Amino acid sequence: MTTPIYSPWPTDMWMAGVLNDGRSDGEVPASLARMTDLIRTLFGTSWAELSLAAVEAFLASAEDEGLTWEVKGDRSSARWPRVAQIEKAVCGFANSRAGGVLIIGAERAEDLRAGWSAPGLRPPEDEAALALDRVIRTGLRPVPPFRTRSWAVEEERSVAVVWVEPTDRPPVITRDGRVFERTTGATVPVTDPTALARLFDAGRHSVDLARTGATQAAVRALALPRLEVLSPPGLLSWEEAEGGRPWIGLGVAATAHRLSPGEALQKQSVAEETERLSREFLRPTPANYPVPDHFSIGPRADVVAVRVDPANPSDDRRHYFVCLGWDGGVGVACLDLGDGRVGRHWVEEVLRPMWTLAGRLALLIGGAGQLHVSLHGLGPISWGQDWPDAERARETVMTLEGAESAEDLEVPQDLLDTMELDLRRYGGEQLWT
Repeated sequence: MTTPIYSPWPTDMWMAGVLNDGRSDGEVPASLARMTDLIRTLFGTSWAELSLAAVEAFLASAEDEGLTWEVKGDRSSARWPRVAQIEKAVCGFANSRAGGVLIIGAERAEDLRAGWSAPGLRPPEDEAALALDRVIRTGLRPVPPFRTRSWAVEEERSVAVVWVEPTDRPPVITRDGRVFERTTGATVPVTDPTALARLFDAGRHSVDLARTGATQAAVRALALPRLEVLSPPGLLSWEEAEGGRPWIGLGVAATAHRLSPGEALQKQSVAEETERLSREFLRPTPANYPVPDHFSIGPRADVVAVRVDPANPSDDRRHYFVCLGWDGGVGVACLDLGDGRVGRHWVEEVLRPMWTLAGRLALLIGGAGQLHVSLHGLGPISWGQDWPDAERARETVMTLEGAESAEDLEVPQDLLDTMELDLRRYGGEQLWT
């Protein structure tokens, strides 16, 4: 099943062949749909502020288990759920459209009208949340996005909550090779070949969209100067940028989103954080250099555009352009007006900060799951060697697992080293690893 995309591109957009998002049906898999905050919906508070009292208040008025929540409990024995039970419940939520919440340590009163209570269960380890984390990470593939929280209650018991988001690469499979899906009031095995094929197709589609989105994000950033938007007078014209100047463009796109990028890009707080991160990674002004670099940011119908120019072009002739798209893709491009060529020094001086910035901005506007990265270029890459065709653009993938905020994202050194080798090979060097 699919859902409408957040914000379809206008059909009359300039350079439609360049900026078209590549979708023919206007839809994306359910794993890319905006996820409602189940914690606030169920418990009336955020995950950061979730308390045992909020869980107990929800249970006191709850009726039958629903599509988005399930309970595991056994007051008589106080035994913790079996590993297979936890795997089944989490797998079912991960493969469903909306995800869900597993509550461990609660049970329903014999009088159904009395609701539920949370007496707790005895976890296999001192820390219930750590035990759950270990079961999920070792028992499910791929590991779905999830969070755990637990509270100690009387008699060495604990109450725990597992919040499971829909996977961006369905289906999630248990260690014994089974696939489950959550339905209203039950988690059932998926055995119908058509249903399994639907899950696999949705997983492949989300990856394909992220790969395409990363490429389009890089192309948008490289094409942005043609619009001459946010251009301070006298700093740079498109005519000056053409004619054998080296360009490099990097695009990223996530396989899932925790919130709508289009809505995030309308927030003033997001614009302010975009400016802060862009200045930090692209133009860190030395303490002994009082003149700030030229910075401009502004919303357009399709993207939020950023431009960063050097304060003293005679010393530094690198210009940066950033595009944050309503489709969630983030592109960063660099134009070097100096005499240098794209080479080894670009990896640490240009590529790493561009990559880090793009990834953090993708997280800022809700990216989750996997982050697909695409590297493109225009003009010369070394003396006498132009950038290859777009078909030879470098692509790679990094996981966003565990990255809850932009500050959590770091570019893996091994991926950066591989990208450096590709850059140098594109430039004509014959290298072996």
